Amino acid sequence: MASAGPISYRRTQPANPYWLPELRGLTGKDEAVIEFLKSQPWSMNFTRHRQLSRTLGHRFEAEGRSYLTIAVAAPAVSTVQSI
Repeated sequence: MASAGPISYRRTQPANPYWLPELRGLTGKDEAVIEFLKSQPWSMNFTRHRQLSRTLGHRFEAEGRSYLTIAVAAPAVSTVQSI
């Protein structure tokens, strides 16, 4: 298992479209779910983190590094992913 160095901590509790009756039967690929998620206040932060990850990934690659470790943690779940 990979380990992570410095950690940026951000606690959010995103709204879950599963609990909305009109969205429950849909998947994350359905436009209604995508629009719902984009309308949430935390989605802009997620987008910024994703852009930062891509930027760092390109910089690490340009420096000849073979991987970048990003740690994501949630209550009762902890995941470390190398990309």
